[in-house]
Amino acid sequence: MSVPGEDGTWIGSLSCSPVRLVLASSRPGDWPSEVPSVPSLQASDFPSQLTQVLSSLADQQQRSPNAGRGPWRHVERLVVLSWRWNLLVLVRDCWGCVRNAWDVTRRLYAELGRGPSDTATLWALSLELQGLSGHRALLHRRLCGLRNVSSSAQNLYRKLELQLAEALLLLEQCIVSAVRSLARAHSPGANHLFQVLTVYNQLACGKAKWRPIGPEPFPVPRVLRVLAEERAMVLGSRFLQALASVGMALHSESQTCAPQNLAPVACGCPWVPSFADALAALIREDRKQIGAILQTLAEQRHPAPVGTEPASYSQYCAHLWPSFYTNIYCAFYSGLRSSPAVPSLPVCGHATCLAMVGLVQGTLASEQVPELCQKEGQTLCARLLSTHFSIAWDRGFCQALSSMMTDKCALLPLGTANSLHPRSRTAGILVHLCDLLSLALSSNGADSRPGLERSCPDGVFGSRCVASLSLCDGWLRARSQQYNSTGALGPLLLVTHGDLPVLQAEAHRLFSLITETAPRNPRLPWHIQQLRESIEVLSCTLPRTLGALCARMARDLFHNLMPTGRYWRGNVSQGSNVTPSEYILSSANYLLVPVVGGASHLPQESQVAALSAALGAFLGAWMEHILQERLRFSLQGALQLRCDCESVRGLLQSPDSGLSADVSETLLALPVFQQLDNAVTCLLQQPPRKAPLRSCACPLLFCCPPLCRAAVESVSDSLQSLDSLERRAWERRQSGAEVPRQGHHPYLLHNQRQWLALRVHRGWGALRVPWDGP
Repeated sequence: MSVPGEDGTWIGSLSCSPVRLVLASSRPGDWPSEVPSVPSLQASDFPSQLTQVLSSLADQQQRSPNAGRGPWRHVERLVVLSWRWNLLVLVRDCWGCVRNAWDVTRRLYAELGRGPSDTATLWALSLELQGLSGHRALLHRRLCGLRNVSSSAQNLYRKLELQLAEALLLLEQCIVSAVRSLARAHSPGANHLFQVLTVYNQLACGKAKWRPIGPEPFPVPRVLRVLAEERAMVLGSRFLQALASVGMALHSESQTCAPQNLAPVACGCPWVPSFADALAALIREDRKQIGAILQTLAEQRHPAPVGTEPASYSQYCAHLWPSFYTNIYCAFYSGLRSSPAVPSLPVCGHATCLAMVGLVQGTLASEQVPELCQKEGQTLCARLLSTHFSIAWDRGFCQALSSMMTDKCALLPLGTANSLHPRSRTAGILVHLCDLLSLALSSNGADSRPGLERSCPDGVFGSRCVASLSLCDGWLRARSQQYNSTGALGPLLLVTHGDLPVLQAEAHRLFSLITETAPRNPRLPWHIQQLRESIEVLSCTLPRTLGALCARMARDLFHNLMPTGRYWRGNVSQGSNVTPSEYILSSANYLLVPVVGGASHLPQESQVAALSAALGAFLGAWMEHILQERLRFSLQGALQLRCDCESVRGLLQSPDSGLSADVSETLLALPVFQQLDNAVTCLLQQPPRKAPLRSCACPLLFCCPPLCRAAVESVSDSLQSLDSLERRAWERRQSGAEVPRQGHHPYLLHNQRQWLALRVHRGWGALRVPWDGP
């Protein structure tokens, strides 16, 4: 088209019929002298130039005296028709861009569905997307130049923006897929990929920047991070395959480990050197493969200046090792991310888990592994141990709560379930909880290995210590009160002398470990100190509950079972065999046999303590019942009582009792047996009928103090009269020899007269011995 003249006559050549009508009916003075000049009018610029002309005519109409007459009445109509025509053209162009953007989006979806994207195809699609982004910017300027734009046109432009945003996000995913494919196997299309990155970054954050949704840029650090994550998955899978090859061997070896050797020691595993060599070989292979990619990236000017290849490799390693250990961590705990390469640690058992962690720690701590790899490996081992202890403690705590509801306190024998001390099932679970916490806290102490110093946060395991000790205290208090009220001797014995010492030792150990680790929370040691003191109070009070229960039950047994009256006043018959009474056998079987059977599995110190309390309460209640009921004993009755006493000794000395000879001798040497022997001795000393009874004024008054333990112990089992006793006492008194007051129990001294008053004399009444006391 030729360049139009500057006098405005070019308007007459326009094909718009309203314009021709206006020009044909106008006079020379009707048109304004200032008509906008258009130096170059192209076909695409016609709407905007026509709009300028019509706008100028409308302005002149307002100032013209002939406004509303002649051709001026067509100006307003021309302006409306021009606005509508411009809007239709804008909608047409916008719809064409939307259709092209949808076509690009469809092809990007197809690229994602086929797997790793072809870099050449991505390059072509990125160029198309760049052109559409330029058209979008032009349409945006045209839309802003129109007044009173309809809502449908605005919605169409919004759809175009969203379609382009979706296409850009899909292009980002295709780029990530291509970078991951490049990390697995270097391909010659790396140059095209980096050109795609250049276009993508221009669209995301260049001059044509727009953020309807906000796609993230793809700078060099992000490229290195994606490469490191993919390479970490490859290296991690190969490393885990090597670990899985010895997983069963570790499992079988850890089953024979002693409980005290379950700490994760890195240097003791024979597979550590081979695994260190394998890991070093993987590192060299990765360095060779990633070097070519980094070299190609360093030669590009975009997306940003990269620097030298060693600098890029340092940034790459900073992302590689955290991702590598994250993959290993998730593989060991498959609940977080399923991985069939290795078995899940929570189901492998405590020993296998610690052995596997020791193997990983020893491998990553070798000299062949880079320093950055060693540092991240220490963090991995710390995370593995911390997670293992947390999961094991949570499982054990739930088991303890369940066991507390159903545990009948049946005795677990020595050596059952790796127990070093007999205890109940619930106490065994509580000890296991404390063992886990002790291992966790010891690995976090000041003298622990550097690789485990961050494995146990104070807030996590400190609160678990408080919860465990609270559960121990509640278990001891609740079950001791329950069994004391119901009269269950066996379970009460297990709680007071089996569970209590073990849980008390665990409370001491946890408190010392918490104090050594110096937690950041100052209230944590105070809480644990309060719980430890509470268990200490129980250690002083609970053992006495067993004796109190035995005394109460023994009093009821003797009150209901022990015969009275003529049973103890029979005549001595020649050749009659004296056998234990039925009441003593029933009482011993009901009270002493459960205690002896339960105590036989305890350590010797606990056996002596428990049986001393039970025997003292049983025999004391027996003698107290005899004195309260004032039973009268003939010689035959005293012999029967002595036989009943011997039956109690025989119970302790029986092989069926399960007690050792040392424990039996210690129990038979208790003062309560000596008191019972002295009481029986008093009942056996029946005076002969030949000896007359001396008056109260005789020196028999002086024979009472010598009738102490020293005098009674000198009497043999054969029957002797009190006449011989007082004769020896009188001779010693007259000769002036002082009878030394040897050590004796005050029981016989204060109750001698009561026992002597229980003797029966046939024919002339009971013997009365004057006694004034000391």
